[in-house]
Amino acid sequence: MGKGFVYDYISGLHLELTTKCNAMCPMCNRNFKGKVRKDLSILELTLNDIKKILKPNFIRNKRTI
Repeated sequence: MGKGFVYDYISGLHLELTTKCNAMCPMCNRNFKGKVRKDLSILELTLNDIKKILKPNFIRNKRTI
């Protein structure tokens, strides 16, 4: 088998729709020493963004998204 992902083996996907969360979970990438990272861009994915990211041939066999 070559390097990289075999996309057909991925059964589920977790997608973060925004960076606006303020829960400050310790293990989250948004959190740096108990504060929101200063270099974090505040963004939201639109439906068009999601359609560009998740192509039909990728999501066809996913059980959860």
